[in-house]
Amino acid sequence: MYETIKQYSENAYLSKSALAKRFSGVELDALWKEILTYRALFQEQIVCYGKTYVLTMNPFVYRKLLLLSERFYQSESIAVISEHELWHHFYLRFKDTLDPYHLRLLCEERNCLLLRLYFCLCFSKKTALPLFEQMLAYHQCHHFLSCKESEADLLFHEEDGNDLTYGLLRFLEFVRLHLSERVVSYSHEQNAGRSLMTLKECWPQLGEAQLRFYLSHQKAGHYYTIHDYMEQQKVCYETARQAMEGLCTARFYRKQKIGKRFVYCL
Repeated sequence: MYETIKQYSENAYLSKSALAKRFSGVELDALWKEILTYRALFQEQIVCYGKTYVLTMNPFVYRKLLLLSERFYQSESIAVISEHELWHHFYLRFKDTLDPYHLRLLCEERNCLLLRLYFCLCFSKKTALPLFEQMLAYHQCHHFLSCKESEADLLFHEEDGNDLTYGLLRFLEFVRLHLSERVVSYSHEQNAGRSLMTLKECWPQLGEAQLRFYLSHQKAGHYYTIHDYMEQQKVCYETARQAMEGLCTARFYRKQKIGKRFVYCL
């Protein structure tokens, strides 16, 4: 039983509804009770705006937060601000709207920047984006990470209850995707100015036809299809499909599904 409990908290952080797809009835209730007992060993209670929340910082969650924080700091030139300076900034601007404990979560040095950014989005939709944008601006990394209201709403699900851990894991995935997209975007900016010969030297695994297609189909905000490749290169469907898959593997394009078909975009 102990190994099963660890499996659903250390290899993943599943909700009861997710577990219900694998267990049912008395077995599910007993397992969920033991999982909550185990998670409680790593939980911190957060009392904000008259409600009590929990955040589980077990090895699984902490490892994700630590590794992504390292990537974040490596990819960005982030200004270091003392706890005292953050208190001063946030207190002057938000003292009339923020719960004192919320203010503390935003300013404590023991909370890494990604965790503080997540806390900006918690508790209140009214203050979420202003706090988030202000935190980014203070650390001079607002040019890299942004969050729309619709994206912030996706972080929190009703079934999460009072457990902020689920939202944190979604937020870390949101940041991870931003980091990956920025690397790919930078790669495209570099490739745009390269000649066919240079691209062939850098990506010898790709054919000349693939590289010619990419050089003439790299407009931001557009998507391309297998039929676009077929039309330009005068090849059959399967040859075009394999060529586009090869360009995806080399990260020239991202593949996504729209309706019943797959498309390729930068």
